[in-house]
Amino acid sequence: MRPKGSPPRYCPKPKFIRTIKRLKRNENIVSVKTLIDACPNFPTYDSVKSGNRNITNRIIEPFERDLLALSPAIEWEYKNIVGRPPRGYEEFIGAKIVVHWLAYPDVEKLEAGKKKRAKNQKKASKARA
Repeated sequence: MRPKGSPPRYCPKPKFIRTIKRLKRNENIVSVKTLIDACPNFPTYDSVKSGNRNITNRIIEPFERDLLALSPAIEWEYKNIVGRPPRGYEEFIGAKIVVHWLAYPDVEKLEAGKKKRAKNQKKASKARA
């Protein structure tokens, strides 16, 4: 539950972490587009352009806020943008994020949970049939 008066999150913490964790090569680098695609609640560029047209307030700032909410597990920075926020949507969506893990998730525990969920779903589908 979010504190009263705080803005809604477009992407829950576990979803961001799972998306980042799936990376194999360049494990600490992920594109902004990959993270946004993993979170379907983010407003689309087209919906914002047809509405109030404020890309920064509707997409960029919530994205950064949701990443900052992952601390103390991670720190992050833009790879190709240094010392300033992205200038426009094109630069933002083409950017890469470098993740610095401070509290690295237990991969074995994540995989065990995934297998357990799959097993439970299989049992549930057999019970319905």
